Amino acid sequence: MRCAECKAGEKDIPLFISPHYYFPSDLDWHHGGALEAAMHNLHMFERAGQLDLTGFDGSGSDWMPQYKKYINNGKTYV
Repeated sequence: MRCAECKAGEKDIPLFISPHYYFPSDLDWHHGGALEAAMHNLHMFERAGQLDLTGFDGSGSDWMPQYKKYINNGKTYV
């Protein structure tokens, strides 16, 4: 990420990130194994909605600290 962001920033190439998280409707799915069931039971990575950032910082579905400066730079598309 660091090298890609640096090179892309130098050449004004847009960066896109596609995060993965769970919405409340995902809990109705009937698939997956034991690990996925445990993640659902723990409400791991759940978000209220695609645009809702309530409780995002420090939630476990937040950006890894070393990448925040590259993602929250006003130029990266999420």
